[in-house]
Order: sequence, then structure tokens, then C-alpha cells
Amino acid sequence: MHLDLIKLNCENLGWNKMSDLVKIKNVPFGVYSLTSPLTHKPNDNLFPHEYENTLYFGMAGKSYNTSEFYHDKKRSDGKQFWMCSKLYKRINEHRKNLIRTNISKTYDTSYNIFYENYGSGHDLMENVYFNVLIPKVKISDNLVRSWLLMIESTAIYEYSCMFNRQPIMQLAHMTDIGKNNIDQSSYCQKRQKSIENNDLTRFMNG
Repeated sequence: MHLDLIKLNCENLGWNKMSDLVKIKNVPFGVYSLTSPLTHKPNDNLFPHEYENTLYFGMAGKSYNTSEFYHDKKRSDGKQFWMCSKLYKRINEHRKNLIRTNISKTYDTSYNIFYENYGSGHDLMENVYFNVLIPKVKISDNLVRSWLLMIESTAIYEYSCMFNRQPIMQLAHMTDIGKNNIDQSSYCQKRQKSIENNDLTRFMNG
């Protein structure tokens, strides 16, 4: 019997539009995911690794300590500064990059994959949803980063097993990433080719 470690360890905060990001501004950390532009909101009971339209999994934050939140002086209400978590800040960065207001700016490859498949802009962002997973039971601060790494990697693995492919923006987990940047004339590559060419197993095929 397959045990779903994500469901055993995580509370699913549900799906929200990017424009509703303020709902999680006080959530200190979590594993988040982003969808492709959709015509309707996913069911809140649906975990991101179970949803094929999930494009990306990420993580942000490192403890429950609110002293590590961002305090923005520019957004003061006169009494106190605007305060938000690292999780909020990270997803908001994704939102801004996916809107792509600055066409001349060079963006990360994973964003370019989004642009090529779906386009960009404020209107498009209204149809992109995010999800956040947090621990089902409170854990010690010294375990937070390990928990985040475990859940993020497990979610990507479970998604890949279910749909037989990686989330399309998850470049770091793709086996062929970086091949175009390899120097084939380097000593390392020459040595690797030599080993492959002399591998006796090649004589056992065909």
C-alpha cells in the first residue's frame, strides 16, 4: 500500500488566485505551488501533487519566528510598517515575474517556459492559482528547513510518478538540464566518453 507522505505530514491551505496573496502574508513558511492559467479554481481538497496543471513547486521561510518577516517602511499605515512573511515575499516575486511588466528584462529560464506556453500579463495572472502546504502538527524551528526540503522534493516526486513527467517549470529536477552548457572538449567529458566507449556492457547489447 502506497503511503502519501504529503497528506500524512501537511495541512493543505487550499488554492487562491495570485491577487489574493495577502491571505498568506502572515504564514511564516511553507511549500508552495503554482498552476497554469485556469478557467476555474481547483478544488481546495486537491493537493498540488495530485493536480496535473501544477507547473512549479517551491519553498520559502525557515522558522515560525515573525522577527524574520519583512518590514516595509514604504507601506506604513502611519502606526506600523507593512509586515509580510518570506513565503509571501517569494510568491509575490513569482507573480511579478510572470506578469512580466519589463519586456526588456532578462528572466530565468523557467519563466521563459511559462511565457512560451501561456504568455504573460496582469489579465493572465488572474487565472493563475497558488497553493501552500504547512506542517499538520507544529514542528521545532530547527526542523523547518529539513521539513521544507523533504516536502518539496516528495511533492515533485509524487507528481512525476502520477503524471509520468516533471512539472514543466521544475528545471532543476529534469535529467537533461544543463546539457547544452557542457564543454564537450573538457578533460572530464573526454574521460567520461572514454569510459563509456570501453564499457564491456556495450558488447552485450544486440
